[in-house]
Amino acid sequence: MKSVAIVGAGPAGLVAAKTLLHSYPLGKFQVSVFEQTNNVGGLWAVEANPDHGLINPDMSTNLSQFTVCFSDQAWDTLELEPAPNAYPKAWQVNRYLECYAQKFLPDTIIHFRTKVKFAERIQLGWRTTLTNLETREESVEIYDYLLVASGLFSEPAPTQFTFDDIAPEKSPVPILHSSKFRRLGDLSLTGQQSSGGKILVVGGSHSGAEVAAGIALQMSDVRYPADGPGIQPLDVIHVAPHPISAIPPFVQPGNGSPPTFLPLDTLLNDLASRKDDPISFTFGHLTPEKTKQRQIMLDKLVNGAKDEGKKSDERKEDVNSPEGPYAVISDHYAGFVASGAITPLLGRVTSVEHQRDNAQKITGFVRAKVDQGSSNIEVQDIAAIVNATGFSASPALNFLSDEIKKRLGFDSSCPRLPLLLDSNASTSSLGSPNNLALIGFSYGSYWGILEAQARMIAHKWSLDDPQISQQDKPLEDEKSKKIHGFMTELRTMMKNNPSTVAQNFFGDYPGLMEECFRYLDLQRVDMQYGPRAGMVSPARYVDNGCDRAEAEQIMSKIYRMQDASANSGAFAARAAFIGLHGSWKAKSKGNLDPAYDLLPLTASFHPRRTTAVGFDAEYLFILHNTTKPKQSVQSSTIKDEVEKRVYRLREIDNEIEIWTADYPTEKMLLRLEFGKATAHQKSLAVTNTAMDESTTYDFTFSGIQVPTFKISVSSNTGSIEGGSELEFSR
Repeated sequence: MKSVAIVGAGPAGLVAAKTLLHSYPLGKFQVSVFEQTNNVGGLWAVEANPDHGLINPDMSTNLSQFTVCFSDQAWDTLELEPAPNAYPKAWQVNRYLECYAQKFLPDTIIHFRTKVKFAERIQLGWRTTLTNLETREESVEIYDYLLVASGLFSEPAPTQFTFDDIAPEKSPVPILHSSKFRRLGDLSLTGQQSSGGKILVVGGSHSGAEVAAGIALQMSDVRYPADGPGIQPLDVIHVAPHPISAIPPFVQPGNGSPPTFLPLDTLLNDLASRKDDPISFTFGHLTPEKTKQRQIMLDKLVNGAKDEGKKSDERKEDVNSPEGPYAVISDHYAGFVASGAITPLLGRVTSVEHQRDNAQKITGFVRAKVDQGSSNIEVQDIAAIVNATGFSASPALNFLSDEIKKRLGFDSSCPRLPLLLDSNASTSSLGSPNNLALIGFSYGSYWGILEAQARMIAHKWSLDDPQISQQDKPLEDEKSKKIHGFMTELRTMMKNNPSTVAQNFFGDYPGLMEECFRYLDLQRVDMQYGPRAGMVSPARYVDNGCDRAEAEQIMSKIYRMQDASANSGAFAARAAFIGLHGSWKAKSKGNLDPAYDLLPLTASFHPRRTTAVGFDAEYLFILHNTTKPKQSVQSSTIKDEVEKRVYRLREIDNEIEIWTADYPTEKMLLRLEFGKATAHQKSLAVTNTAMDESTTYDFTFSGIQVPTFKISVSSNTGSIEGGSELEFSR
């Protein structure tokens, strides 16, 4: 029996332990998992400490449940209330991992509140020094193999700008990492929202866009509360070193005629899009042609509509930009930019200093210098700084000796590529010991890749190196040398000219999954799909230790989802709801209100946190009059605010409900059931029929955008002659 020490009980550590115990003959491996906290889940262990973890429990994943899963545990087998949507919440992912551990791992193998203080390689394996964090007692254990699964996201990275005349610990404004933001009070030293100034968000990664949109949402919430007058929100300035293309989680899979919607990852990871045969893992440097093709692909997803507030002709600069477009997945980032709630700035923050008044007295704000390449600008009146520049992997490797880290190619100054893991599906390096492996240390580590890495490690260790055929070994070494050379070049580029490095330099998820499938001779679970059709999901690839029935359940649900998208309007409610965000021009026609008939009006949809149980998202809708009334109408009858309504999304039922805004005595006016929508060439019409009248919402789609929509009311009794109509356009 071979003993294995696994460091970390997050997704990587759990799937590694499960694979070693179940995918090989019973008794092949003896596994011990060491976890510093009291819970499994790693980054996702959010429920035990919701305010101080690295993830907000209510944050949605940026990949669908068909990607955020393991091969043999279907989300539908979990008894979660409420049930997860297509994109689960972080707390639901936490529960998924807890259920996974309970299902597959004996209680005795996970040692909580235990830290691996040091791991020393000896002739027969690894001497590990363990610290019990409750008693502070130390012990020493010997293991044959060491598997590091503590991950890249172990500790927030330090700020990357200097403080000219400020000691960071004495800053007059809060400076916090994006993972620490939960509520607006976090952006003030007093715990109360600041009454003035700007919020500066620094960082161009997904977390930068996410936290900027999260702050803007809470600002919108306090500006448009349900229970009284709001307060003026602060501006959010988002500084990023590259242009950002924000894409909602649901996109159109075809030409949009009629409109249908699917989770983004079902399209990006569709095997039918691959032309290589067999499908294999590819990698390579960013080129002008690749940058251009990436921008074209992103533009195709949004169908040429506005992207973070820029018109299509303005986006031509991004195609030729050396940075290239950086794609982030977000419901509302682009909408907040278009509405002015978020102001994006291209550049890098280089320094922060006290802001002084004309008498050179220090104010309560700071100012930041932003390097934009050819020029520098200053951002003044900053009331808080949110640092969204990633995490450091260094603390996760502190227990390894400098000699071992050197053999792994460790470089703490290169956070995007801290290790040169060039072998065995990025779990080891050519120079590292055979009885050491790392899992989850490559960016873009989808859960399917974590499971594939666990299988590659188990396969290698079950054979022992001398038993690997001499035919396979040179091939592995040759590819590893190519990957090693590519990684070395990437590091040089990251340090000298980071704008030339691709966003996902090892982003070929389908290629790696297919290559590992062939190498390990796994079983396919294609179900209704062929081997070259449908999305890549962990459930497509199982080994002898997997519960195949669970994998089949996942694949069947993917097929049903795509069928519902094509034939029943699945996800259309959320797509339409996202498309409503922002300001509109409106025109009334008919008997909505004679005072406003045919007058230009304006309308706005303001996102805010849900004020009713059972809904996923909410807008306050305001219809404004901005012009003079007809001469035939007395001016005393004219109001600035014509109408207020509350729009609420219930995603799992594919519905939008419209309510009165009379808090706390709101009443539901109508329900739009998108499963019953009538599809036209580029639009979806949803009708709600009551006893006396029918109301139809007709949404026109252009890619993921809603450029126009119309509300029509007609009488079922003939009492409203000609009906009434509101037309909305951008």
